Amino acid sequence: MKINRRDFLKLGGVGLASAWIGPRLSLPRSLQPAEWSQAFAPGVHLGRVTIARTALHARPTPDSPQLGWKYLDEVSEVLREVVGKGTQYQNHVWMETSQGFLYSPDVQPIVYRPNTPVETIADGRMWVEVSVPYADSRAKPRSEAALRERLYYASIYPVSEVIHDELGAAWYHLDEQKYTGLYVPAEAMRPIAPVETMPISPEVEEKRIVVDLERQSLSAFEQEVEVFHARIASGFRLESEGGKEGTSPGTYRVQRKWIGVRMAAGDAVTGWDLPGVGWATVFMSSNGVAIHSTYWHNDFGVRKSRGCVNARPEDAQWVFRWTLPQVSYLPGDALPELPGGTMVVVKE
Repeated sequence: MKINRRDFLKLGGVGLASAWIGPRLSLPRSLQPAEWSQAFAPGVHLGRVTIARTALHARPTPDSPQLGWKYLDEVSEVLREVVGKGTQYQNHVWMETSQGFLYSPDVQPIVYRPNTPVETIADGRMWVEVSVPYADSRAKPRSEAALRERLYYASIYPVSEVIHDELGAAWYHLDEQKYTGLYVPAEAMRPIAPVETMPISPEVEEKRIVVDLERQSLSAFEQEVEVFHARIASGFRLESEGGKEGTSPGTYRVQRKWIGVRMAAGDAVTGWDLPGVGWATVFMSSNGVAIHSTYWHNDFGVRKSRGCVNARPEDAQWVFRWTLPQVSYLPGDALPELPGGTMVVVKE
């Protein structure tokens, strides 16, 4: 999809290039907030399967006995992460559970954090992050209402209203781009404090981000000093175009930033529609390529996306806060003056 900068800014992110490239599967039965609380203690480390199925092994190696399968959205308590032998060269980390070992690229890491709902929303709007493995949103604020979408851990949304149903349960009304009515159990959502969006090192003038496609890494420099480093997953190579990089090499500048935004493009067969993509730092306005948080996989160090730079939530948040332009908590997005904000260099 090719759009000019003016059209891109009008879209407000609806056409952003994203990362998820597989078909959307039918969703397993949802657990309600009370069921999460019965199953897991607050603060426990969990893992959610992000692909159709992944094997459960006796040891942290793919040639060990297979004990069974874990399927999409199944959640297990993670005892620890261990280094073994990976099925892919870039990742040898496994998650140990009470039933066996799961290969970490197929499992989203989670820290289970149920929340006490807020009673009022200051200034009429706040940002929230899913802090349980997933929460199913509804067309109306009650559990038997029609299902809208499954919202996953670490995805981020604006909230405009708190509503209590006839049983007294609190629901947040999400101020979302696709639906006028989108309600989610408030216990599943962690309010993001304004301090979490405050800029890092705002006094430093000479900053740049370097995305290294060969190493699948991202570095932040203040003058010539590297102050941050993270693994990423960039765009996969386009074999139909002679192996061209999916994330185009070049020198860019930050063009827009969102605390949370829906990323969608394409059609029902080959497209994608990802709600609540957090900490989006757009640096190619022609096709919406961004550095952003990722909740649909845990596979970093390999080319994987349609063009965006996938990062772990905490890494994407750091980049968001460190780069210019600065973003106010409300409304939660910002446009720099031309020619743009912080420099982003993508190198082969």
